Amino acid sequence: MKTLWRYLRIIRFPMTFAPVGAFIAGMIQESGKFPVLPSELLAMLAMFFLSAGTLAYNGFRDRDIDARKGESFAKQYPKKVQIAAILCYVACLAVAGIISLSTFLVFALYVGATIVYSRYGVRLPGLKNALASFLSASLVLFGAYVVGGINQASLITTLVFFFAITAMELVKDLEDIEADRGYRATLVMVLPLGYIKYIAGVCVAGAIAIGFLFPVRTVLFGILYTAASAAFVVALFRLPLHITTLIDHTPRRLIYVGLWIGLAAFILPQFLR
Repeated sequence: MKTLWRYLRIIRFPMTFAPVGAFIAGMIQESGKFPVLPSELLAMLAMFFLSAGTLAYNGFRDRDIDARKGESFAKQYPKKVQIAAILCYVACLAVAGIISLSTFLVFALYVGATIVYSRYGVRLPGLKNALASFLSASLVLFGAYVVGGINQASLITTLVFFFAITAMELVKDLEDIEADRGYRATLVMVLPLGYIKYIAGVCVAGAIAIGFLFPVRTVLFGILYTAASAAFVVALFRLPLHITTLIDHTPRRLIYVGLWIGLAAFILPQFLR
C-alpha cells in the first residue's frame, strides 16, 4: 500500500482531480446536466490525463524544491516521474483526438502551455502566479466550450476562480518561501509582506464581488457562497504577521476548502434547476 501511495504521489493525487472538477463545472454550466455522452466522458478522461501529466511534469521540474519540503520521490526517481508525465500527456492527446480535431488542438495548446509554465513560468515572480491562476481558471471555459459554448455562468466562474486561485498561489508561496529560496525567486521574496497581504486581500474581495454577478442566485447558492467567502476571509486573517520558518498550512487549507465549496455554489443551483 505504501508503494502504491508513492506512485500516486507522482501525479500529486488527490490534487489531480481539482482541474477535472473545474472542467466538469464548465460542462455542467453550459449543458445544465452532468456529462454522460461518450464525447463528454472522453473529454473528462483527457482532462484527467492532462492534469496528471501537468502535475507529474511540475514535480519533475521542482524535484529539488519538493525534496526540501519532504516530498522526495521525484528527486529519487526522476526518470520514472518524467516518463509518467510524458505517458500522461500522450494519453491526453490520444483521447482528445478521438473526440474531434478542434478538441485535440485545444488540449494540445494546454499541454504546451503547462510545459512552458513548469519549465520557465515558475521562475518569473508575479507572472508565475498569474499564469498558474489563468491556466487553472480557464479550464471552466474549456469545459463549457467542449459541450457547446461559453455562457455568462462559466465566464463569471472563471473570473472568480482566477482571483481566488491567485490568492491561494500567494499564500502557497508564503508557505514555501524557505524551500524556494536558492532555487527560484517568488513574489513574496521581492515584495514586503504587507504588500502580499494587500494583493491577496484585493484578490479575495474581487472574487467575492464578481461572484454576486452569477446568474443563478438561489438560496442554496447564497448559503454555499457565503460559506466559501467566509473561508477565504478567515484565511486572510490567519496569514502570518511576519515571514517565519514556522509553516502554518491553515490559510492554504481554508482557501482550498473555500474553492471546493465555491465550485459547489456555482454548479448545484444550475444543476438542480
